[in-house]
Amino acid sequence: MKKDYKFMFLDKSKINDILPLLFDLLFENMKDIAFFEDGYDKAKNDFLKRVSPAMSKENRQIVLFYSENDLAGYAQYYINDTTFMVEEIQLKSQHKRTMLLYQFCKFMKNIVPKSTLYIEAFTDKRNINSQNLIKSFGMKIIDDKNEKFYHFIGDFKKLSCSFK
Repeated sequence: MKKDYKFMFLDKSKINDILPLLFDLLFENMKDIAFFEDGYDKAKNDFLKRVSPAMSKENRQIVLFYSENDLAGYAQYYINDTTFMVEEIQLKSQHKRTMLLYQFCKFMKNIVPKSTLYIEAFTDKRNINSQNLIKSFGMKIIDDKNEKFYHFIGDFKKLSCSFK
C-alpha cells in the first residue's frame, strides 16, 4: 500500500510546542543505541535548551514529515554557502524502510539551492544503521577523531541526481 507523505516546514513561532514531540521521537529511536546517562528528563531539558535557540538562526530549518495526518518523522538541517548540513533525521519505526526518506529527498531537491556542492552529516558511532544509510548515499567519513561521532561528507550533485 502506497503511503501519502507530506512535508511541511516547521513554523518557528511554534517551536516550543513541537520540540518536545521531536525529542520524544529522537529518544525512542536512540534509547537502545545511545545511553542517556542522566535519564529522559535531563536529556529532554538539554535538548530543548540547545535546539530552541539554535532554531532562531534563519538558515536552520526543521521539516516535519506526515503520513496521512500523523507525524512520521522530521529533519533538522541548515544550508551554508555550498553545503547542505543534515543535523538530524528521525523517522517513527513504522516508517523506516518505506519510501518516506526517498520522498523527503525528492522534496529537498527542490529546496536546496542548485549551487550546493556538498552534503554533510554526523552520526553516532554506535548507530550502525545510520552509518550504513549514509554510506549508501555515497558519503564518506572525513573525521573519526571525535569520541562519539563520525563526520561524513558527500557530493550533493551526485546524490541529488538519483532523486528524480
